[in-house]
Amino acid sequence: DDAADAFRKWFYQGGIMGGYLTKDHEVIPLPESSFNNPGLSENALREGLKPFRLKVCLINYGQITLTTDPSGVEVYANLLGDPSGRVSRGYTSDSLLIDTLRPGVWQLFLVQEGYKPQTIEVKVGEGEKITKNVVLEKNLGVVFGSPWENEIGMKFAPLGQDLMVSIWETRLADYELFTGESGYTAAPPAYFPQTPDHPVVNVSRADAIAFCEWLTARERKSERIQQTHVYRLPTDLEWSEMAGLTEEQGISPGWRDARKVRQYPWGDTWPGTAVGNFADATAAGISIAAERTITGYDDRYAYTAPVGQYPPNKLGLYDLSGNVQEWVSDRYSKLGTDVLGVLRGGGWNTYQPESLFTGSRNAVPPTFQDAIYGFRVVLAKVPSKTK
Repeated sequence: DDAADAFRKWFYQGGIMGGYLTKDHEVIPLPESSFNNPGLSENALREGLKPFRLKVCLINYGQITLTTDPSGVEVYANLLGDPSGRVSRGYTSDSLLIDTLRPGVWQLFLVQEGYKPQTIEVKVGEGEKITKNVVLEKNLGVVFGSPWENEIGMKFAPLGQDLMVSIWETRLADYELFTGESGYTAAPPAYFPQTPDHPVVNVSRADAIAFCEWLTARERKSERIQQTHVYRLPTDLEWSEMAGLTEEQGISPGWRDARKVRQYPWGDTWPGTAVGNFADATAAGISIAAERTITGYDDRYAYTAPVGQYPPNKLGLYDLSGNVQEWVSDRYSKLGTDVLGVLRGGGWNTYQPESLFTGSRNAVPPTFQDAIYGFRVVLAKVPSKTK
């Protein structure tokens, strides 16, 4: 009963702390069911109280040898009823030996990029050695390291083996799907015409984060991504890497901004051809004073342009310069109490050369919304909890 189990726990913890027991021991309360003493009180008899003794022994562990098709599957294991939850036990190659399993029912959760996750239950007896083979079913899930399109038509390019980057800025159609399904407050409409394939504008950093959280939950549910994958905003350093810029780690975006060099995402020269959507001759004819435009430059759009209209960079990413400024997840500075967010990449109204440097940052309060503010998402791996 509860009292015997409480004593067992106290005894076990004392044995561990005193060095008499290890995690490989177990303590089992054994009630004396045949005990019957006429001298027991009426209360003890009524409540069925019995004496008990403790049995201390080494756990007779079982083990599972697991093979999978395909190989390379990550395996998480948890004992049913154990509140500590799933723990990664490694990857299958030729096979995976999962040992030191307490007797009981074990759940094995199998995940592999490009395949449906699968859960199996295995009852393991004392000292039992079990062999299992599991075949996983393919799906349309992400495979890190390869180009991929998610369920709502966003396309991604790999940046290393642990990060996938949206090749374009989050579109109005993507954001309207989010607000329609979730009930989240819609972004204020732009004061200029936009079609569904234009980048969403008038979003704060919190709005962008909310979109990422919704998309993560949506695609985990449909099994397009795994529980160990998450959509989020890029960090400031990741954004620089996306744009081909190597910068110092361990310092704030503000310090990096102060050290920026004269380098543009498209090269070293001031744009003469349409390399992005900036403040140009088209904008000068409608909305912006001529002195606040790039002389002789014409990108064909006065305001935002549909995503992907200009040449991509070497990674296949579009609009890293111009169209809309993009939120990243960092604070501009690690000092002081004023919290400023960071926007990267310039926008459709940008005309000053230094504002289009790859290393340029725009520091504004993260709550601000503007017709030049948008965002791009990344899909990242979350580190596993291992045994």
